[in-house]
Amino acid sequence: MEFPVRTGAPASQKTACAILPVFEDRRFKGAPQEINVACGGLLGQLVRAGDASAKPGKALLVPKTQGAAAARVLLVGCGKEAEFDAKALARAVTTAVDALSKTGVREATTYLAHGGVKELDVHYAARLTVEAAHTSLYRFDELKSRTSDRVKLSRLRIAINDRGQAKEARLGVTHGRAIVTGMNLARDLGNRPPNLCTPSHLAEEARAVAKRYRNLETKVLSERDMKRLGMGAILSVTHGAEEPARLIVMEYRGADANSAPVAICGKGITFDTGGISL
Repeated sequence: MEFPVRTGAPASQKTACAILPVFEDRRFKGAPQEINVACGGLLGQLVRAGDASAKPGKALLVPKTQGAAAARVLLVGCGKEAEFDAKALARAVTTAVDALSKTGVREATTYLAHGGVKELDVHYAARLTVEAAHTSLYRFDELKSRTSDRVKLSRLRIAINDRGQAKEARLGVTHGRAIVTGMNLARDLGNRPPNLCTPSHLAEEARAVAKRYRNLETKVLSERDMKRLGMGAILSVTHGAEEPARLIVMEYRGADANSAPVAICGKGITFDTGGISL
């Protein structure tokens, strides 16, 4: 999925769908107001009439918007403007993407963070938009004989109001895509059944990741290695299983030489699904 950063006058920006926030005070300003004026006040009328709700999780698709460059408008409930923070932005993006997934829209432009988000800079707002959109679109289809043939949103433009911050927004998109790549791999591994996602399978996936990134090294310890190191606790867990235990050590070596190391101990989810809660 693509996430171009867009600047310029909102009312003149061509898009298949403009995603606009609706707050509890029912008053538009900034980008929503510019698009509302171009539409002859139609959007404001829908909000005042109660057709478009400000309640988080609600969305209204306005299919035709004469006067504005956007072919459609999606009005997304965002609650109280003073409380519109990272969590609220993520929920609004998820609501918008879910709503558009039920249509044939392939491309849209989000103005949800155009007016600013509480305690978030433009970098983080862009990053969070990418993460939330991908989370909404994620489906585990690799074991299905038939998958959905519905049209998916493939481009979500992120509109910002300051051209000078475009570079920071694009960096946020880059970071968001990197985070989502890791999140989706973890989701795939967690969704694979235990007859496929064995300790050996998990180890091979870790080796494959290390091959793709030159700053990452992966070492896999066998049961013999663990016995030699006295790792009786982990070996006792898999003692009754046919599948042999594996301990995966992944080391990132791309940080500054003076940076203190950070160690993270994780529990791979294979046959022991209690690890999901960790």
